Amino acid sequence: MEINRTSEYNDEDVFYCSKCLSLRIKTLEGIDYCEECGSTAVAQGSIFVWENLCKQKYGRPSWEKPTEEDI
Repeated sequence: MEINRTSEYNDEDVFYCSKCLSLRIKTLEGIDYCEECGSTAVAQGSIFVWENLCKQKYGRPSWEKPTEEDI
């Protein structure tokens, strides 16, 4: 029997930077911060909410590399 783990992962909340929307969140001495921009404004939500925020802010999903037009 094949298990679709993708749907299981999508049920888990993600932690992301409220400022730049990066998923690269680390904890140092009990404080969460973004490795990309250094912000301590960290939010938590579903992967779908995060994806929609990225599309609104950047016009594309965050994991897609920016095109030359975006730069």
